[in-house]
Amino acid sequence: MPETVRVRGFTVLDAADAIVAGYGSLEIGERAETFYRAVRSRIVSPESLADALERTPRVRNRRELMLRIAAAGAGVESYLEEHGLRRVFTEREFPQLHRQHRVRVGAAVYRTDMFDRATRTAVELDGAQFHGSARARMRDQQRDEALASIGVLTLRFSYRDIIDRPEWCKDTLRRVLEDRQPTPRDASEEADLA
Repeated sequence: MPETVRVRGFTVLDAADAIVAGYGSLEIGERAETFYRAVRSRIVSPESLADALERTPRVRNRRELMLRIAAAGAGVESYLEEHGLRRVFTEREFPQLHRQHRVRVGAAVYRTDMFDRATRTAVELDGAQFHGSARARMRDQQRDEALASIGVLTLRFSYRDIIDRPEWCKDTLRRVLEDRQPTPRDASEEADLA
């Protein structure tokens, strides 16, 4: 067991130690959201989780937790992003995509789930939890418009698309990337604009 302290008669663990110690006891369907909620809310960091895991020699589902910590360290913030990056838009099939890439538009900076620099294409994986409300949809639309103002096309794939139609998602992205490949003429025109 990791180190504990007593607070008002209760045994208390550091948040990272608590997640590492309890991770394998959670139901399979609860692990990802519990993990990512703690990371998103900044209760823990991927680094603090990695340190806690290193200090704890025996952890149920250690390999799964290690992979999830690595994903969070790369900027993944949800199960949908994790699933999309590991099983749908893999680095092997889409090596040109930069994960968790930041794009500046004026004073604003937007983080994309994936970005292809050559074609100026952003890919977003949208679960209902973060993109389902009218306010979130409006925010996404304004963001997409800002990115479009500098020539970035945003493709959005829903949770259902990623889970139920992964091949369709791959095919759609491949077609868009192929259609947006710059031609030699585009490159010379862009050089003229500089």
